[in-house]
Amino acid sequence: MRSLSEYQGFSTAGMKPFMFLASVLGLCLFIPSSSPHASPDQRPVLEAGEPVQLEMSTQQSFGFELLLVPGGTYLAEIGQGGFDVQVDLTVPGGETVRFDSPLFRDETELIYLDHAEAGKYHLDISTNIHSGAIARPTVSLEKLASPQPLLQLISDASAAHASKDRGGWRKSLDLFEQCVATARTADETRYLARCLYSAAVLDYWWTSDWNRGIEFATEAAVTYRQSGEQGLAAGASTLKGAIILEKTWEIEKTPGEAIPPQARRLYDQALALFHAARDTQSALGNRFEKANNTNYIGLLHFSMGDYDTAAEYYLEAAAEYRELDEWYAEHIPLSNLAIIDFNRGYLVRATESLNRLLEVLPPENSESRASSYDNLGASQLALGQLDEALKSYSLALSIHEENKSTTGRGRSLSGLGFTYQAIGDTELALDYLHSLPEEEWKSAESWEIISTYVSDFRSDVVE
Repeated sequence: MRSLSEYQGFSTAGMKPFMFLASVLGLCLFIPSSSPHASPDQRPVLEAGEPVQLEMSTQQSFGFELLLVPGGTYLAEIGQGGFDVQVDLTVPGGETVRFDSPLFRDETELIYLDHAEAGKYHLDISTNIHSGAIARPTVSLEKLASPQPLLQLISDASAAHASKDRGGWRKSLDLFEQCVATARTADETRYLARCLYSAAVLDYWWTSDWNRGIEFATEAAVTYRQSGEQGLAAGASTLKGAIILEKTWEIEKTPGEAIPPQARRLYDQALALFHAARDTQSALGNRFEKANNTNYIGLLHFSMGDYDTAAEYYLEAAAEYRELDEWYAEHIPLSNLAIIDFNRGYLVRATESLNRLLEVLPPENSESRASSYDNLGASQLALGQLDEALKSYSLALSIHEENKSTTGRGRSLSGLGFTYQAIGDTELALDYLHSLPEEEWKSAESWEIISTYVSDFRSDVVE
C-alpha cells in the first residue's frame, strides 16, 4: 500500500492490496490441464457458438485458432475463472495485440473483431501471477449481427491498459469513461457496471482521484446488484472501501493522540463496507474474496494504530490464502504482520512470517525478496541469531547489487556492519559501514536503533 510507513530498521514492501471480483463460469466444453497447446501447429480451432472451459495452472498457457468468416464481426470472451489472465491476439500478417483489463482475476476479457480479415487469427491465454491454485477460464466466440461500438470501446480500453505504462493507463481511463457514457445511453446495465468498476480501479491505482473513484465504485456496486451479480457488487464495495481508506492516509495524525474526527468517519465507512462485503462473499462461498476483505480490515486497523486487532485479521487472511495456495496474495498480510510484530518486539513470529514470505514470493531476485531478506536479517540480529543474520543480509545484498539498488545496498551493508559489531568484530563492522558511499548513509541511519535490539531481545523475547 503506497501509504504504509516504514518502521525503524524494517523495510516495507510498499504495495497496495490486490482487488479482485467473484468468479463467473458458464457451461461449456472442458479441456483438461494436460493439454497446454504450446505448439502453434497443434492449436484447437475455436468456432462461434462452441465455448470451451480450461483447467489452468500458472505454468500453463493455452492457444486457439479462431475460425472467422472474412468480413464478419465477432466477440471473443474469456472468463478468467480465478486467475488474472492476459490475452494475446495475433492477426493475419503477424501483429500481436495484448488485452488485459483492470478487472483482475474475474469478470471477463472482451476482444472485439470487426471486419475480420482472411487468414489465421490466433488467441493465446496466459497469466504471470505466482500461485499454486488452479483456475478454470472459459473461452467463447460469438458472431455478431452488426457492429457494436460499445464493445469496441471496451476492447480498446483493455488493450490500452495492457501496456502497463502511464500513457496506456491514461488512454484506458479515457476510453472507459467513454464506455460509461455509451453504456448509459444504450441502457446496457451489465457493460455499464464493468466500465464503472474499471474506471474506479484506474482512479485508485493511477490518478489518485479518490472522490471520483468512490463515485464510480459506488455506482458499479449498485449496477452489479441490479444485474443480480451479488459477488461482483460486493467486489465493487470492497474497492470503494479501499479508496476511502486511501483518503485517511492524507489526514494528518499525531501518534498517541485521538484519531481526528474526519479520519474516524472515513474509517467507519470503510470498515462497514469491508465487513458487509466479507459477509456477502462468505455466504457465496467465495473464499478468496472473503480473504481480501479480511486483509483490508487488518490494514484499516493497522492504519488506526490498533495493531493487536490488525494482526488478528492479517493472520486470518494469510491462513485463508495459504489454504487456497494463493501465494501472491498470501505475501501481503505476511509482510504487514511481520512489520507489526517486529515493531512490537514479537521477533519470533516476525521471523516465522518472513521465512514463510520468502517461500511464497516468486523465485526471481525481486526487490520484494531482497527487502524480505533485509527484514529477516533485522529480526535475526535483534534475536541474537547472528550467523543467520549474516546469511540473510548477504543474500539481500547480492540481489540489491544485481538490481543496482543504491538504497537497498545501503540497508544490507549497514545491517552486515551492525551484525559484525554485535559479534564483536569491530574491524570488519567498520569495513562494511565505511564501504557505504555518503549518499547511502541515509538508508543506514535507523540501524543505530536496530543495534540496541540485540541486547534487549537476545535473552527475553516477548511472544
